[in-house]
Amino acid sequence: MIGLVDAVRGADYVVTGEGSFDAQSAAGKVPGYVADLARDAGVPVGLVAGRIGGDADVGAFVDVRSLSGLAGSPHEAMAEPRHYLAVAAAGMAARVEA
Repeated sequence: MIGLVDAVRGADYVVTGEGSFDAQSAAGKVPGYVADLARDAGVPVGLVAGRIGGDADVGAFVDVRSLSGLAGSPHEAMAEPRHYLAVAAAGMAARVEA
């Protein structure tokens, strides 16, 4: 309904995300679906998540950013989510431009 398939096909880079990315996220949740679309379209895909579990399969993503990791703790990430999201986005953009 939102044209996601066409948007991914027309993209140079795709970013998806989830609050907490874990073992279940790659199969059946939005980030896994978006990663599959990007793979099928030959478009690299990055992941931004509030938290990334140790059991998470992040193999489909060319770049992975955890807001909790960037902030140093989940508490700090939740206290300043816009700031850490901007930090994650800037890091991804720098990597794409390189």
